[in-house]
Amino acid sequence: MDEKSILVVRSGSLPNLLMVLESLGERFPGSEITVLTDPDILDELSQHPMVGDTAVYSNLRVFLARQLWELRRQEYDCKVALFTNEDEGRYNKFKVLAFMCRARCMIVYNENGDSFEWDYCHRRVIWSHVKWRLRDRFFSGAPLQQNFFVLLLKKLVNLFLLPFAFIRLLCSVGWLFVRRWYYNNFRGG
Repeated sequence: MDEKSILVVRSGSLPNLLMVLESLGERFPGSEITVLTDPDILDELSQHPMVGDTAVYSNLRVFLARQLWELRRQEYDCKVALFTNEDEGRYNKFKVLAFMCRARCMIVYNENGDSFEWDYCHRRVIWSHVKWRLRDRFFSGAPLQQNFFVLLLKKLVNLFLLPFAFIRLLCSVGWLFVRRWYYNNFRGG
C-alpha cells in the first residue's frame, strides 16, 4: 500500500492506542502518523517509532478556536478513532473530534483490535456500530431471555434514544461550525 498521512485520535486508553499504532505500522508501512492526544502520554508517544508528530489537546475552547482548524487544513489520507467502550466520559470528546477532523476516510478500531473502514458513502456502517455500542451498554447485565420488558426496552431505545442522541451530536457539531464561521466573518478573525 502507498505511504499515507494518518491522523490517529486518541479516543481510548494507552494500551489500546499502542495496539492500534502497531496495527497501522503493519497495515500502512512507511506512513507518517500524527497522534491527537492529551498531554499525559506525550513521553510514551515521543519514544514510539511509528509516531511522526503529535497534536496536543488540552482545553476544548482553545482547541476549537485554533488547533482544530489547523488540523482541518492539513489533508490527511486517513483518520483513525478508537471506539473501545472504556471510560466513555473521558474519551467521548475525542470521538467527536475524530469526526470533526478532515480526512478522506476513517478507520474505527475496537478494544479487540478489529477495525472497519468507513468513508462518507457508508453512513449505515457507523450507525450500526453506534447502535451496537448503546445496546451493549444498556443490556450487558440483563438476561437476554424472551422477557417482555427487556424486549420493550430495546424497542424504545431503538425508536427514541438512538436517533435523538445522533441528532444531538449533529446539532452540537453544527453549532461549533456556525460559531467559528461567525467569529471568522464578523469579528475580524
